[in-house]
Amino acid sequence: AAWACELAGQPGSAALLLADELRCWAMAASAPKELQLLAFVQRTAPRGDVAAVIEAVERFALMRRWLKVAGGEKGELLKACVRHDDRIVELGAYIGYSALRLATRLQDLKAAPGIVPPASAGRALARVVAIEAHPLFAAIARLVVGHAGMEQ
Repeated sequence: AAWACELAGQPGSAALLLADELRCWAMAASAPKELQLLAFVQRTAPRGDVAAVIEAVERFALMRRWLKVAGGEKGELLKACVRHDDRIVELGAYIGYSALRLATRLQDLKAAPGIVPPASAGRALARVVAIEAHPLFAAIARLVVGHAGMEQ
């Protein structure tokens, strides 16, 4: 039903249906760890607080179940490569963690004193586009990013 809503041009309805379905499934003992992560993030991080969502993902990975995310030194290396006017395409969003880190880095750079985005000569604003082929992971990433308040 969620996919039909999205195809019909009702992405908001699709997101609500999908969130309800995933929330029910995440409560099952046999739920995949990615769904358990989603429930953990929604339970422990305030909606709209991107730093708290990133911290919740890291805490879940350290305390509960290992996740393949670019944290620690890899995360710092990723952040160091980002420039203020970058447009980033991430192939393999998994649960949205790297996309959140990259997007917050872009925001930080834009807020830095002395950094002025170049005059637009038809250039799009800096942003992150995360692509995930696995339908479950794509849905989870969308909900994690949305919970952080970073979805457009």
